[in-house]
Amino acid sequence: MKKLSHLDEDPRAILEKESIESGNFRALIPGGWLRDMILERVEPGQTFRDYLPKSEHIGRSDLCLNQTPEEFFALIDSLLEKHKIKLIDINPKKANHFKKKKIMLMVAPVFIDLRKMGYTNYELTV
Repeated sequence: MKKLSHLDEDPRAILEKESIESGNFRALIPGGWLRDMILERVEPGQTFRDYLPKSEHIGRSDLCLNQTPEEFFALIDSLLEKHKIKLIDINPKKANHFKKKKIMLMVAPVFIDLRKMGYTNYELTV
């Protein structure tokens, strides 16, 4: 895993430094609007590199660009499971500001793992 020193801090500090509270990482978890939209639009087997216009490759890692959305979301799901994070009672699409912060604190370990693997803040919070 990539060494990003601030990612070893308390999750609340990471949330602040990575600005994920204001981003859309919660939209990538199960039930998230962006996840649903991507899966509806992408052809099976199509990678992010194939799907996204070249202008949207900037700020994204080769790790992400070379994956299919199905692979990327399966990784997120496996990390949720690894960290024993259950999202049954949360609907990311209808979250108010307080609930968004709660969701982000819950899923921070997944975000941190993805960043350590080499995914960029940009591709996780767009």
